[in-house]
Amino acid sequence: FNKSFDELVYQLHYDDDVIGRYNAASELKNFGKDAIPHLRRAILRDKFYAVRMSAVESLKQIGGEEVFEHLVFALKDFDARVRESAVKALAIFESEKVKDFLLEKLNDTRNDYVRGAAAYSIGAVKITGAFDILKETLKLDSHRNIIRRGAFDGFAELMDPLVLPLVKEYIQYKYSYGGMHLLDIQAIDCAMKFSETHRNEVLDILVTGLNN
Repeated sequence: FNKSFDELVYQLHYDDDVIGRYNAASELKNFGKDAIPHLRRAILRDKFYAVRMSAVESLKQIGGEEVFEHLVFALKDFDARVRESAVKALAIFESEKVKDFLLEKLNDTRNDYVRGAAAYSIGAVKITGAFDILKETLKLDSHRNIIRRGAFDGFAELMDPLVLPLVKEYIQYKYSYGGMHLLDIQAIDCAMKFSETHRNEVLDILVTGLNN
């Protein structure tokens, strides 16, 4: 049933069941700015990472300047999965406001998934020099190619056709270590963003992919 704001707040703070708290954090986004202090409290106090991630996602959906400081706070969470969510959430802001945070997470963090998220957000907010930054990021090896995958997600947001030769290179089998070939798939998804404007180049990439 549809719960009231007060019911969801109580559920978020006091439900012994983690799924209940997770769902409450998600549903509170429908109440906009009134939910912000309660979502911040969950990020600060909830012991389960997925509840904190749900609160971060709700803050992202609510948006606005009021959520900025709370998302920045989540960048310091002890669980990398929460930090990863927060880094992606920063993509809702202007590049000048978040570029320093994103570059710090790309260059100074030890967690591959946080770095991959930073690569995506760098492309999404289109910081100055984003293309060259992401191109350099493609040189980085990581668990399940998560950093390179984040870079291609960022390229897809940039919508710069200069990425197409890079797609053709990185769909080669030699980059597909790990058995899941997630990089190949993500790179092709990036190329498909240009299927209408650069049809022949994209077709060439797809034909090349048949040799993988």
